[in-house]
Amino acid sequence: GTAILRFIAPEDLAAGEYQVDIFVEGEKRTGAALSIGDIVPAASAAVVIEPGTAPIGSQHTIALSGLAPGQSFNIRILDPAGAEAYRSSRSADADGAFSLTISSTDEDEIGLYRVEIRADASGDLLASADFEIAAGPPEADEAGEPTAEGAPAIEPSPAEEALAAIDPQAAPIGSGHRIAISRLSPHENISIDVVFRGASVYRADKTADAAGTVIFELFTDVEDEPGDYIVNVLRQAGNQPSVVLTATPRTPAATVASAVGDGEIINGRLAEGGAEIEFHGERGQTILLRVSSADFDPAAALINRDDRELAFNDDSQGRKDAIIGPLMLPYSGPYVLEIGAAPLMMAQGAIDGEFVARISRVSVAPIPFDAELPFALSAETPALYYALPVETGDSLTVKVDGGGGLDTLLQVVSPAGIEYAFDDDSGSGFNAELSNLVFDHTASYILVVSTFDEGASGSGTIAVSHNPVHALEEGAAIVTLNDKAIRDLVVFDAAEDELLVLNLEKLAGDVEDLYVTAAIEGMEVMSYSTMGVPQHLPLAFVTPMSGKVVVTLEKFGFDDGISLEVSLERP
Repeated sequence: GTAILRFIAPEDLAAGEYQVDIFVEGEKRTGAALSIGDIVPAASAAVVIEPGTAPIGSQHTIALSGLAPGQSFNIRILDPAGAEAYRSSRSADADGAFSLTISSTDEDEIGLYRVEIRADASGDLLASADFEIAAGPPEADEAGEPTAEGAPAIEPSPAEEALAAIDPQAAPIGSGHRIAISRLSPHENISIDVVFRGASVYRADKTADAAGTVIFELFTDVEDEPGDYIVNVLRQAGNQPSVVLTATPRTPAATVASAVGDGEIINGRLAEGGAEIEFHGERGQTILLRVSSADFDPAAALINRDDRELAFNDDSQGRKDAIIGPLMLPYSGPYVLEIGAAPLMMAQGAIDGEFVARISRVSVAPIPFDAELPFALSAETPALYYALPVETGDSLTVKVDGGGGLDTLLQVVSPAGIEYAFDDDSGSGFNAELSNLVFDHTASYILVVSTFDEGASGSGTIAVSHNPVHALEEGAAIVTLNDKAIRDLVVFDAAEDELLVLNLEKLAGDVEDLYVTAAIEGMEVMSYSTMGVPQHLPLAFVTPMSGKVVVTLEKFGFDDGISLEVSLERP
């Protein structure tokens, strides 16, 4: 059951700490830290309290190590009820160490006390340990020294004063933490007990090496809660050191939200390459999500309550902004907007940077087909949204006229909230136009009318018209594709398990790439792509079910376009 991998670190590899993770069938099982080159290990604080348990009136020595030389910190002692019983600001010596001796009195409560060492500036927890004040004063002999009966049960020698250190002390959930325990007895058996909110959540047995050292990697799981986890080292003899492992949220969103109209604007910053914004939505509500940033190219994903992705977007409307929607919410309850740098979750994405997220509730109006509809845009109404119900095999053309004063944009969004089509200046002047929009299944899309200069004021008209549908039952169809009309479709009815041959005859021109698909009720049943088109191209396929077949022909690349005669053969 052993696997060995040997490799040579390249000479140009940066010196530092590297993490080696082991996965079994996609599940992370273990890992280890790998040091390459000459590096200065990061300081990791550890606190030891001796004795760990003693009667009232005894002295306890608090020894702190692993700090930076001269580092300032706060020391706090919490009583058994969790109230602060002592606080002081101190500094580490030239070796990064500190020692303080305290004495309990008759006024102190019996029970377990906690010592916390926190950073002076940020208040971050650096280390912690517990000690216990037991009942009864220490007994003394004739010389005035405490007797063995009144002393702590175990009085370790200096060699048995084990130390524990953790690196990093705080990290996002899912990270690894290197635990190093030193000054144990050679081959000593110890137990590791991890406690969270007073309950043991993990336990393991370890054995020290010949030098009295135990080093292992402790990982937090994505299902773990954020907070402080106490890693206790349990020994049969000697002190029992502990360290604090702080699990921070996996993708915290440091955000400031402000309500704006029917939505809100959220200013945030990536942390560890991502951020999460949770919001409440109502079933049937139509929302628009938009993330913009001057620091990175944002990508966004909408996650439902079952942790499944509903929609994703990187760039939209010809911009770097990530835009999801307009989208009708499927249920009432919590949703999460995950934000990262494009490409999402990839190593080359940004790990830091500020962003602005907008969550807007939008109204969708009906629009008449084959008629002109007046509209007006302004800073208060920068975009208009129209319902676009289509049937299987529909082909539409959308034209907008900004009256000479608006540089218009057109966008069609699918029911899943994803951009289906977009145009800026394909019409006359600075007007947008979408020609030959083809749809292979019945659904309700959303048409968005806006301007290149966001918030520009002006008025104009918009018209949505049906294009003639090429029905192959009526004979061959002529299809012309160019940079303005990059796709077209033909339709026909077919029976289940019917053998069909779609014949494409080139009449004029050529294209860099041609993509042909056939679908029944949105399910793709045939696809073909080619670089350049031969004079005669027969495409044979079998329909797995009966229904209306929608064949879409689409060109890619910049070329002069092509004219094709499309016919159907039923052998």
